[in-house]
Amino acid sequence: QKIQKGVKPLQKTLTAKLQILPDEHQRQVLLSTMRAYADACSCVAQRIHTEDIPLSTCRIHKAVYRDLREAFGLRSQMAESVIKTVTASCKSIRTSQKEHPERFRKDKQRPGSVVPVFRKPQMDLVWNRDYSLHQKNGERLFSVNTLEGRIKLSFRADAMKWAFAEGAKFGTAKLVFRHGKFFLHVPVTMEAEDPPAWSADTEVVGIDRGIRFLTVSYDGKKTSFASGKTVKQKRAHYKKLRQDLQKKQTPSSRRRLKAIGQREHRWMNDVNHCLSKALALGHPQGTLFVLEGLKGIRSVTERIRTKDRYVSVSWPYYDREQRLR
Repeated sequence: QKIQKGVKPLQKTLTAKLQILPDEHQRQVLLSTMRAYADACSCVAQRIHTEDIPLSTCRIHKAVYRDLREAFGLRSQMAESVIKTVTASCKSIRTSQKEHPERFRKDKQRPGSVVPVFRKPQMDLVWNRDYSLHQKNGERLFSVNTLEGRIKLSFRADAMKWAFAEGAKFGTAKLVFRHGKFFLHVPVTMEAEDPPAWSADTEVVGIDRGIRFLTVSYDGKKTSFASGKTVKQKRAHYKKLRQDLQKKQTPSSRRRLKAIGQREHRWMNDVNHCLSKALALGHPQGTLFVLEGLKGIRSVTERIRTKDRYVSVSWPYYDREQRLR
């Protein structure tokens, strides 16, 4: 379909996970800046709670901005980012308290009684203010703002070359430190391909997402099932493994917990990727996939038995939907 004059083209936003490669000095500078940022976030969250500051960026700015600059040595844009990060986190918690009060039985005093704590080193970076992209001798480098000024960092983006396509726009990124490595999570907005023109001849496939069966698809002729038995067994294995390691409370068990880290998450992402790819390859190009609406399903699954809650609450139905787009 042709894009009409005056109508904005379709866009999509994907997150690129780029590994930053600092030298030893840059590593220490990044860690100290990220720790100061996280400590500042925890401090602001505590002040909002104790001083009962309304969740307004302007009101919070007036109450804490100068103290953030003096106590933590943050630059102006860093202080602004801290305020926005904490405000968004507090609003999210208060919304969850109203929608799912059963999750907060210990905090019935008033909304907002749960105070977010930012334990892990982290930092939000605003494009063209806190970070930017430069090219030197044919090599791309990220220029990142720190407590000691800007530093230029090389990075690894072997599978993320699409993030640097012509016309791609970067948004506010998050710098994280995980398993001894630095990663920059950058939202990238780019033009999306126009959807195919649908007609009476377009193949329509209905898809039902579940736990016992990951997907059940029907194309008008046959029904296909994707069993979730292996997924349930493996997730139960990871859950039991984490519980056993957490009970031991030994240095070796903590090392083991850290090692398995996001292993389950990565494996589940791969399962969803393979599943969506199989559905796409199993039908002709231009097929219309129709999925049932599952909005509000989380609040329903909260009512099931506690021992079965993990499987339902961690059900990645939304991720499967996004991978079919």
